[in-house]
Amino acid sequence: MHSVTSANEIGLQLDSTLQELPMWSVYLELDQPAQELATLFEQEPFLPGVILTQNQQYEGMIAKRLFFEQMSHTYGLGLFAGRPVQSLYEFLQPQVSVVTEETTIIEATQTALKRSPEYAYDPIVIKTASLKYGLIDFHELLIAYSQIQILILNLLQQKEEALKISKANYLELQHKYARLLKLSIKSHLSQQNGYTN
Repeated sequence: MHSVTSANEIGLQLDSTLQELPMWSVYLELDQPAQELATLFEQEPFLPGVILTQNQQYEGMIAKRLFFEQMSHTYGLGLFAGRPVQSLYEFLQPQVSVVTEETTIIEATQTALKRSPEYAYDPIVIKTASLKYGLIDFHELLIAYSQIQILILNLLQQKEEALKISKANYLELQHKYARLLKLSIKSHLSQQNGYTN
């Protein structure tokens, strides 16, 4: 388990990928008692979820929100606390989004937002190039997405300013050309008048 820095502290680009965002890597075997989930969430208050494994192979993920929602039901803790996490996972059957770390932040946000409203704020699971798994908190993803949207707006404003300057320069050149043309015509006409006199 490791804590992470905020997405606010990362310099992102338009094509930034998920591997640039802070990721949680907290694993729990399915045969462990569900009470272990409560312990993990108590130890790390900002932990968005836990990756579930069987024989150290990825099996799924339980979001903190979903876990505490189930445990808050009458008899929820009593029913599942002593049983293996697998019982709780099979009962909940959570919808899990899995994307690769090479996915852009924009694409990942769009994927996350397509989930059903019940799972909208759950973390997304990231599969790394080394076939390991991590979690990105949905709120951190939204912060990163917002930063990229600000970059896009700034870029559009810069392009608009550059276009205005180019247009102004073009109009100024057009005006100068028209003045030069008039002067040239005047000069040509006065030379012709000088020859005819």
